[in-house]
Amino acid sequence: MSAKTVLALAVLASSAYAADINAQLSQAASAAAPGEILSFTVQLRDTLTVKNIPASLTGDRSAQGKFVYNALAAHAKKSQAGIEELLKSLGDQVAYYKSYKVSNSLVVDGTSEVLSQLQNHPDVLSISSNAAFNLAVPKPSGNAPAASLVAAAAPLWNLAQVKAPQVWAKGFLGGNLTYANADTGVTWNHPELRGNYLGVKADGTVNHNYAWYDGVQRAVAPSNPYCSPKSAAPCDDNGHGTHTTSTSVGKTVGVAPGAKWMACRNMDYGTGRPETYLNCLEFFLAPTDLNGENPDASKRPHAIGNSYGCPAEELCDKNTFNTALANLKAAGIFMSVSAGNSYEEEGCNSVSAPPAISSTVTSVAAVDSKNLVASFSSRGNVAGRGTTGRGVDISAPGVNVKGAWRTATGFNTISGTSMASPHVGGAVMLIAEACPKLQRDVAKITSLLYSTATPLYTLRSNGCAGDTRRNTPNTVYGYGQLNIDAAIKKCQAA
Repeated sequence: MSAKTVLALAVLASSAYAADINAQLSQAASAAAPGEILSFTVQLRDTLTVKNIPASLTGDRSAQGKFVYNALAAHAKKSQAGIEELLKSLGDQVAYYKSYKVSNSLVVDGTSEVLSQLQNHPDVLSISSNAAFNLAVPKPSGNAPAASLVAAAAPLWNLAQVKAPQVWAKGFLGGNLTYANADTGVTWNHPELRGNYLGVKADGTVNHNYAWYDGVQRAVAPSNPYCSPKSAAPCDDNGHGTHTTSTSVGKTVGVAPGAKWMACRNMDYGTGRPETYLNCLEFFLAPTDLNGENPDASKRPHAIGNSYGCPAEELCDKNTFNTALANLKAAGIFMSVSAGNSYEEEGCNSVSAPPAISSTVTSVAAVDSKNLVASFSSRGNVAGRGTTGRGVDISAPGVNVKGAWRTATGFNTISGTSMASPHVGGAVMLIAEACPKLQRDVAKITSLLYSTATPLYTLRSNGCAGDTRRNTPNTVYGYGQLNIDAAIKKCQAA
């Protein structure tokens, strides 16, 4: 056999396993100087989505979560062994790596040679850049209301619109349930939030372990005057995260004022990367101490609010995130996400990014006080998403919503689907308290929310393909306006 034949066979063998590499990472590798370190995410082919959970474990807060976590941990340990062996063999060409159980993936900092070795490894499905990107976080609109004005206006219009006061009147406030927020962080000692922060114990002492994790374990932004990496206490370097958390569980501005909350910061002063998002998803699967150690799946939240998206230009690998989201659902964790704010730029293709494109989450559109869709609210069809193929599942208030702010006692008014999503996360707290048999049953809670939503219909001017004036679900409002009172009446009557 000639040398040319041997070479050809080697190339064919290599290309048979060649993992997909996104364009930005490929360009960065081509331009990299010898020994230059690149950062990227590595998704393994052998992903595991936990299914067939024993019936005896379903609904058991501790056992169900531990079953899912242990299955994922065992699978990751076995399937990543070859990759870890390779990374260790490459010595100082690998500057850093971290393994994720929730998605069976890794984050790796290494040279272009490391990238090449991983691309041709038979266990690797795809490799994406872990470079930093700037996030478009909604800005406050109008004047910041004083705390006295917020209290005087209670209940706020948005809470009345989703029928939260009727549920409170029945004694349901979300007690003994935990909501999780993945965002810019939270001002934990804000008067709206301190009382039900999971880290504040009954005797008044504070312990942030298992209640907070800083997903920014390594600096992403060039500088941050408010939050340092590995922050040992919740902090918010923007205000957005405090606002969204308060809409779910705030004392006077929240849907479920009796629920506990925990949080994870996944952005660094307006700058994110896939790694920071994955850090938070991993934490919520099995919360840890502040060092990311001693995971305990029994402490996982009942619902997660995600008011962000990570489109292709922000480099998130949909294979990685879809796997993570499916496993969080398997662990009995409901996830409410913002549909996006890009209809005016992208039209009927504007629901286009993880996590909203996943059928395992509830994608939320924004409406105003008249139940009309916000001009910015993303909409449209997403091929293969769930049974409807639509990118929006339900609607909630997202225009001029008042909430707590980053400063110690501040409030602000903001618009965005970021503001709509927390209403649904808070609703899950109320439903799970009123109907305990539904706790951890994400599929049944989801079905209940959709079947009891108040139908909203599209107009000729704002609908997308497949919409008519009288069809629900549609691509604009999904099944309609969130109606918590109707949901609880239905589940209690069952």
